Amino acid sequence: DVLIDLKDKGTITNFRSDNKSYWIRNDQNAVIISKLKLEYLKYLANSKKSTMEIAKYFNVDFQSSKRRLKNLEKLGLVKRNNDKKWEKINPIKKVIIL
Repeated sequence: DVLIDLKDKGTITNFRSDNKSYWIRNDQNAVIISKLKLEYLKYLANSKKSTMEIAKYFNVDFQSSKRRLKNLEKLGLVKRNNDKKWEKINPIKKVIIL
């Protein structure tokens, strides 16, 4: 209950990974990601890729890959260009991998 109150006040943020919740103070300027999301970032490190290319590489369906990329975009780690290709961006926040 206390964590929910602190989240509503904007003091902390929670991240879910592998069905577990992790809580972090907002003043730490960090983001928590899973090992799978790290693999997505590594795959996008050198070149821009379409959602379909990424889905084929990870052997998942298009929607699954799109959801993962949208989540990474929300966290400020990737962006989608006008040509509909995804690219990794340099994060402002510290990235913590679980």
